[in-house]
Amino acid sequence: MQELIYTFNYKHKQPLAGKRVLNFLLSPFECACFTFIENTLEVAQLSHIEFKEKLETESALNAMLEAIYTDLQLALIPFDAVYVGLTHQRFTMAPKSFVQNNGTTLFEFVNGASINDSIKQQTLSNEMVFIYGLALSTQQLLERWFRNVRFTHSGCLAIEFKPKLTPPNLYMLAVVHKGYLEISIHQNNTFVFYNCFSWQTNEDVLYYLLYVGEQWQLNPALHTVYLAGNFSTDASLTLLLQTYWAHLQFVNASGYAPMETEQQLPAHYYFTLKNLHTCVF
Repeated sequence: MQELIYTFNYKHKQPLAGKRVLNFLLSPFECACFTFIENTLEVAQLSHIEFKEKLETESALNAMLEAIYTDLQLALIPFDAVYVGLTHQRFTMAPKSFVQNNGTTLFEFVNGASINDSIKQQTLSNEMVFIYGLALSTQQLLERWFRNVRFTHSGCLAIEFKPKLTPPNLYMLAVVHKGYLEISIHQNNTFVFYNCFSWQTNEDVLYYLLYVGEQWQLNPALHTVYLAGNFSTDASLTLLLQTYWAHLQFVNASGYAPMETEQQLPAHYYFTLKNLHTCVF
């Protein structure tokens, strides 16, 4: 069995009653599972596993999924709804009027594809179509485990993001995952840009924020960057960004009942994981 490294692992002490929802976030660098009760928003389980190294092949990813599925005993839990979100760089976008029946062809032109790919499309609220790939063997594995599983890409959540308070006319959202950085730009409450970048150092994150901001004429002294990710408000990454951006605001995944654990997580941790179910249309 694969060795699992838990960054965080919480399970409610007592069984919880109600409709049980599983959000399952997967990337080549990490996997996270979040189970909550739909009507009460009580947290039944939150588990985060970081991989020792990037999983480059679908067979390696599937082997890791098998280990996680077994170790967390997910087969014993009667889920009422399951949402699987992917974070990777194999995607493209186009207006719905342009895509029509050409989504697979467009994806293959941009990313390349093989007979082992399952190409998925998701129409967003602005009539853009987000097209992404998933290894067919991985999809079949998840569909064998979970009844009525639904898929999405974390980019859809970043694109659909809107601040709870009245948003500024121009702002950036930066979502920091292990190994990946998602950036979306929003103007007049409408998405205008999204991309996903690989990163290794804090300086990489800063570079991409400054570079994308410059392309879209965001002024670091004036415009807000909304941040999401599993790093604290006094972490070295935050402190570095604060030296260049005057207005940083963490995005909270609020609304859930507090977990019964001494290690209470900041509200902005696991923003994508906790909100996956909201961006599956």
